[in-house]
Amino acid sequence: GLPHGPCLVSAVGEPGELISRITTSSIDRRFDGYLDRAATQKKILRDVFRKGDMWFRTGDLLRRDHLGYYFFVDRLGDTFRWCGENVATTEVEKCINSSTNPKIEDSTVYGVRVPGAEGRAGMACVCLEKSYDSSSTTSTPTYPSASASPPQRSLEALYHHCTENLPMYAIPVFLRVRSPGAVRTRETDDAKTLVVAEDVDGTTKMDLTATFKHRKNVLKGEGFDPRCVRGDELYVRSIAKKTWIPLSKELYQQIIQMKYRL
Repeated sequence: GLPHGPCLVSAVGEPGELISRITTSSIDRRFDGYLDRAATQKKILRDVFRKGDMWFRTGDLLRRDHLGYYFFVDRLGDTFRWCGENVATTEVEKCINSSTNPKIEDSTVYGVRVPGAEGRAGMACVCLEKSYDSSSTTSTPTYPSASASPPQRSLEALYHHCTENLPMYAIPVFLRVRSPGAVRTRETDDAKTLVVAEDVDGTTKMDLTATFKHRKNVLKGEGFDPRCVRGDELYVRSIAKKTWIPLSKELYQQIIQMKYRL
């Protein structure tokens, strides 16, 4: 639940969430809430500095320097900031999962750090739905081999689908495509056994926690570094080609050195 009780003011250089005092006596300090009562309560902190006070949670993480200037650091929860805009991961996931060409089994969207860039760049981890070879005499489902990249035309179609349904800043900069049957390591996090991506019943499954939540922390940690991502295909957005292109080690270095336009 939400923290209740005395909170601490962040020290100089220490990130902290921006909160705003809620009062009923001032119209610019009122917070009437949302239609969803539960969502309203999640945005309110109570008894923060003294008994009875209420503060609005902005979800923005800021840092203050020694001169008193504030700098944006990150977004909390299932949103992140890119190009000065807030990106809702659920909105992007909904768009990707609604694609019919290619069909998406599942997806999870998160933000990753990019050297020299403010905020986080969007990255989507997707599981392509099983496909059927129409030229085959059998109805056995077929996948691209684990070593084969998804057809470029499928990526172009997915990119086009995203451009029609999302603003440019919300379209994932990086794409991670799950490969069926890839060997993954089981890990534990906070004493919860993680269920990893496997080829189960002909379907590539997304990494889930024991409570069936997407394992975003692990995905964020691996980021878009080809050295950390094993068994999956990595792609980066090409604005000129209007699609995602394979992310090689050489291209990764260009991004790290801020020589590639994202």
